[in-house]
Amino acid sequence: MRLGLNADDGGKTLREVGEKLSISKERVRQLQTRAIEQVRELAIHDLGDHQPSANLL
Repeated sequence: MRLGLNADDGGKTLREVGEKLSISKERVRQLQTRAIEQVRELAIHDLGDHQPSANLL
């Protein structure tokens, strides 16, 4: 919901997501940070010994 991956509106604000889930916007921010960290870890793990090409940097 936050990033708008399944919607045409480009995503919801922290407040909008919090209201929908009945949690605070701060908790939404914490969960978002944790999710991004997890995706980063998966990406690093999947890259393994592969180095990104220069044009991706």
